[in-house]
Amino acid sequence: MLPSFQAHLFLPINGMYSIYHVDTKAVISLFPFDPQAVRPHLCNIETDFLMTGVDGLLISVTEQGVSTRPPMVVPTTSFNALVYNSPYVYIRSSEDIWIMSFEDARISQSLKTEEGKVLCSLDGAIFAASNLNLFTISMTSVEKQADVLVSHHKYEEALALYERSLSQHFDDDSLSKFIALKKTVAFKYLEELSFEKAAELLISCEVDPEEVVSQFPWPPAENNKEDQEKYQFLE
Repeated sequence: MLPSFQAHLFLPINGMYSIYHVDTKAVISLFPFDPQAVRPHLCNIETDFLMTGVDGLLISVTEQGVSTRPPMVVPTTSFNALVYNSPYVYIRSSEDIWIMSFEDARISQSLKTEEGKVLCSLDGAIFAASNLNLFTISMTSVEKQADVLVSHHKYEEALALYERSLSQHFDDDSLSKFIALKKTVAFKYLEELSFEKAAELLISCEVDPEEVVSQFPWPPAENNKEDQEKYQFLE
């Protein structure tokens, strides 16, 4: 289905993106694309149209022509589907689904979908399908994503994920949660006897020494090597 807005259709024909005015039958040619390099995909976003361009660009246009909104950049040149569900744009490549905020043009989340064949929006929900299965896709909070990474001992990934989120949406509450995550990871490092990494995080988030001491058993077991190493770290 071609995207439309009021009495306008947006369509790629003969290597040219164009807008067709239904009432006047006028055609506005926007710009050409190479069918060998770009597989055209487009969707309607409120009063804008969004279309795929070269080198991973997503370009916004209006019924008057090219929009003043800057292009969005996706880390893929292999577009297979493009759908919108406010406020996010969902882009499917051959191996991933990228979820981007239309407001700030930043990637909010990505998913591996090697088996994905179809991506569509239906009744306010996003669906992906393979040859055998149908999936629904919804945003997961950065806190939940970080918790899953920590549970799989992917501490650096969890911290990097939250730090990226914080750089995009900074506020006091998010900063407090980031500090709490750093403390959690620091104590995980202590449990695993990774003292240098633990010390770096504990210092950066200014943890009370008494809180650190409370993580260790007292009195230390004389024959427990791990306990001895932990108390050497405290000293």
